[in-house]
Order: sequence, then structure tokens, then C-alpha cells
Amino acid sequence: MDKDDERQVFDQVYRPHDQWKVAPCEVPDFICLRDDKPVLGVEVTELWQHETDARLSKVSGYFGSLLDGGEVIHKDDRVIAKVETIQIVPHDSLEPIAEVPAIMRKHPSPAERARLLGAVLEAKEKRSSDYLNRCDHVDLVIDDRSMLFLFSDFEQLIRPISGDSIRKRVTSSCFREIFLLTHPEKGGRVRVPLKASLLMEDLIVLEELLSEEAPELSDQLYSTPFSNHIAVSVLVTALEIVNGTSPATCTEEGQPGISLGCVTLHWTNQGKVIRDYTCMPEQVAFTKDQLLLSSDASSIVERIAARRSGYQAAVSLALPIQAP
Repeated sequence: MDKDDERQVFDQVYRPHDQWKVAPCEVPDFICLRDDKPVLGVEVTELWQHETDARLSKVSGYFGSLLDGGEVIHKDDRVIAKVETIQIVPHDSLEPIAEVPAIMRKHPSPAERARLLGAVLEAKEKRSSDYLNRCDHVDLVIDDRSMLFLFSDFEQLIRPISGDSIRKRVTSSCFREIFLLTHPEKGGRVRVPLKASLLMEDLIVLEELLSEEAPELSDQLYSTPFSNHIAVSVLVTALEIVNGTSPATCTEEGQPGISLGCVTLHWTNQGKVIRDYTCMPEQVAFTKDQLLLSSDASSIVERIAARRSGYQAAVSLALPIQAP
């Protein structure tokens, strides 16, 4: 990707802010500064089903040339971009009205989509120390150029990632957040914070299990102006057991919550409050020490963590963006 393409993708994820100063860089691709201090690094990359797709998209006139019988640029293109003749049939008839050359492609299975996404993550994680040397918080933005994760509903998008081994790679990633830019079938473009989506799924299931195992504790999450610290600590500890990594807790006006990638979640007497900190990473106040749990609370943690794998949930965090 050239810098213009990278910046176009950057602008689709990070809304304009009068305190942002965005500096192009190489490792990572952008550094966001406030008061001339780096607060967020952003690495931008593309996701393709095949390198052939990239050539068809980026090499001017290549797609049309192949349809006209032209030569391939790479030997793999003979197979991946094989030209076939198809018939165009009107919706109200079985009689074809035209025959045209076309490049047909089978959409990959959910497992294959997850594998391709995992390969991109693995490649970027190998350079994580280079990114973090420049900035304490770094996001990864993945532009789904082959529309691998085209979806009709959010569960269809997230399930191949949630149910695959790639899940742990996402939730334990050194990146603050991993954004996937993709397309809903109804049109437009969305940005999906993958880490927040997967951790939110865990949290929703764990809270439901807490309500079954200890309803009086669960009720206290919402019954007072400030969330119950013990109940939050139970959920945080269970989330740590489930994912093998320690989630960050955070406070807002003395109210405990959990940081999930680029968003935070707090429980209030008005319900759950979810805040998007995509462009404000330094404004989250993180809590260093969690409260010690009693033996009874620790027992609840173990029970709900052990039951987590038997349940699924899907909390849609697909946020619309302005397509270029």
C-alpha cells in the first residue's frame, strides 16, 4: 500500500479530532500525537484471498486484459483468475440472452477465512516490538479487500473468528485493538473492533452465568449508583481465566469497569455504559490493583469460567464508516 491508500483507510477508522496530529511513519504506518507526544500508533494492512486479487485490483487494466485473452502477470493467475464463459439469463426466463467472459471465484469456507486472517495477524505480531518501541498503544487496521467477511448479520461475521483458534490470538494480542474493515450485504462499509467484540461476548456470557450462580451478586451490578466492586472483580478474574490474559480494569468517576480493546464497559443503575475510546487512548484511567476475592467469590469465579465454553453470544460492534 502507498501512503495515500494507507491514509484513506486510517481516516475511515479514526474520526477527525482537533487535538490529533497525525504523522506518517514506517513502523508503524502512523503516529498520532497530542501536544507533540505520541499517544497512538496505527499499522494499516490489507487482507486478500490471493495475491492474484491484489494484482487484479491494483494493476491498471489487468482485469480487462485477462477477459480479452491477454497474458498473465504471474503463473498463479492462470489458475486463480481463470477466464470462463458464462450465460446471462433474465430472472423471468430460462433462455440465455448473452454469453460473456468472466472470472469465477468460490467464496472460502469459514475456516479458510479465519486462517487467512490469522496469517495476517501472525505476520504483524512478529514486528510488534518495533511498533511498541515507538508508542505504548498501537492499533492494527486490516482492510478486507477480497470481501472475505461479507456478512448479512453480525454473528455470521464473528463466528468464524470466535470459534477458531484465532480467537486467542486476537484477545491476547499486543495491539490495543484490531479493526477489521469489511462489508455488510446491504451495502456500505463497517469497522469491527475484533478484540472488543470477542471480549464483549465473553463478558456477556459470564455475566449471565453469574446471574445463575450468584443472583444477589449479579443484581448489585445495577442496583446502586456505583457498580459493585466485588461483582466486577469476579467478572474480571473469570475473563482472565477464560482468555489466559489479564484484562485492564478502569475507573470513571470512581466507578469500576473493564477496558475491552478500544472500548470500556461500566455497569450503572441505568444499565451498561459502553464508551468508544478509539481516538482517546490516554483518557482511560486504569486501575492497577484488583480487590482480593474471598474464598466464596473465588469459587464463583471458577464455576462461571468453567461453564463459559458451553455458550455463545454475539454483540454487534460493527460501526458504519464513510466509504471512499
